[in-house]
Amino acid sequence: MTEWRGRAKVMRLEKALFLFFRFCRVQEVINNVAQSIAEAAKVFTFCNWIQGFAELEK
Repeated sequence: MTEWRGRAKVMRLEKALFLFFRFCRVQEVINNVAQSIAEAAKVFTFCNWIQGFAELEK
């Protein structure tokens, strides 16, 4: 009986670790997507700035 309880605790710990690492991976993906969006926004802003500058030159 004691061995069964110990095994159940280990299985719960394994599941908790699995979910924790899965959550960390999801967070990493979210951060990568957010960083990509930020980079795209910088490029878009820069292009708009150049376009505005070109319109001033006309």
